[in-house]
Amino acid sequence: MFVVDQEYLDYHDGEYCNFRDLYSAIKIAQSFEPITNNPVAKISLRMRANGVMGGGQMWVSIQTDNSGVPSGVKLGQSDYVNVNSVTDPAWIDFVFSTPTTALTANTKYWIVLEGNQVQSDDHYIAVICNTGNGYDRGEGKGYYTSWFNFYDFNFIEYYLVQPTFKPQILIF
Repeated sequence: MFVVDQEYLDYHDGEYCNFRDLYSAIKIAQSFEPITNNPVAKISLRMRANGVMGGGQMWVSIQTDNSGVPSGVKLGQSDYVNVNSVTDPAWIDFVFSTPTTALTANTKYWIVLEGNQVQSDDHYIAVICNTGNGYDRGEGKGYYTSWFNFYDFNFIEYYLVQPTFKPQILIF
């Protein structure tokens, strides 16, 4: 069962962080500080497509922090998601078939969105974000040739809880 650890849902469907268009970020990242010591099992991002996507895949990784930007050290990576599955604003799930290593509560980590779709000004993905940067447990970054300040984007971070089974003994 997936359980929410951190989330930022203060979204405005008119505010977007463009991903892999010609003039913006080829990677985008959101830092967060988990409140539990658990591995990440799923990340959900609120996204929309601009134009008809030409194909490709995207994925997220969880990375450690290096002086306020993603370190490049991946603690885990989600399964691939086909960019054609993104349409109007919707929550897109990035599931980790193998959950990350356990994160340490109150430590900064990064959700990094990457993809291999062709960069285009006519068709690209946008993550719903808040230009007011209201998430108080992290910050947004974009990457083109280096990391730059970006907006907080809408996300939900989940860990996995294994259900416990207690056999019942029936006495007749």
